[in-house]
Amino acid sequence: MRNSFLLSLIILAATSLPEAGCATGTTDVGEKDSDTGTDTDSDTDTDTDTDTDSDTDTDSDTDTDSDTDTDTDSDTDTDTDSDTDTDTDTDTTNCDVLVVSPDYEVTGALIDDPVSLLSSYSNLTVTIWDYLVGAPLLTDLQAHDVVIIGNNNKWSDSTMGSATLGNVLASYLTAGGKIIEGTFVHDYYGWELSGTYITGGHSAFTSATTDTADDQTMVVVDGTHAVMSGISALGETAININPGLATGASCLATWSPSGYNAIAVNSAGNVVALNILFFNETGPTWTGDMEALLYNSVMWLCN
Repeated sequence: MRNSFLLSLIILAATSLPEAGCATGTTDVGEKDSDTGTDTDSDTDTDTDTDTDSDTDTDSDTDTDSDTDTDTDSDTDTDTDSDTDTDTDTDTTNCDVLVVSPDYEVTGALIDDPVSLLSSYSNLTVTIWDYLVGAPLLTDLQAHDVVIIGNNNKWSDSTMGSATLGNVLASYLTAGGKIIEGTFVHDYYGWELSGTYITGGHSAFTSATTDTADDQTMVVVDGTHAVMSGISALGETAININPGLATGASCLATWSPSGYNAIAVNSAGNVVALNILFFNETGPTWTGDMEALLYNSVMWLCN
């Protein structure tokens, strides 16, 4: 396993490690409508009738009719209309993902980290490539929207073949495919992928030249990119290599204290490169927002 292979070498020889890091509500207020009307109608009617008739005897007849009619109509109408419209757009694009790695074939260990990280999303279908049939053909890859590659064991030890797989991955990109890669695709010590995917400059990274066993913490470089949405904390405790940044690629995050590139996207917009070991049969070596980062990467490529 690459993650443990160099630890003894690192302990025996301390190496000065060069930095290789990359060189940055709408509120809808409701409308209130208030209408107040008061109508007061007062009507007073007084009728007094006095009739006096005097003959031999005096007859006094007094008739007083007092009629008071008061009509008060008070009408108060208040209409309050409060309308708050909040539109939250959740991307539910369906996406088919294929995971390709030599790890299960070489060690018999499950490569379930990428699968388990994405399994809770109902809009994703995630499949692990069956190494028993050898390297996937171009038509096999084209049945999927995104291919995830990564390894903690040597590609050359699998029946897929490092160069064979690298060649077909390059053809897949040329035909419109999308790729997410993890450590150790750009290794320098025998665990690297080969073929035209590497030599043709398709990735956002270039080959590494050294590594470190120090624990790393992510430093965000471009938090505005969709891949970095909601990503605030990420750590790595595995061996960390120093891949270079390919021409035209955009670096989204680096590692500290090493300064190595951590997350990048290529200029063609069809590769997300993650310098993170998320294929490890002994359990996660990452901490933090790895699930969100992997999902963001898939959805950005699928759209």
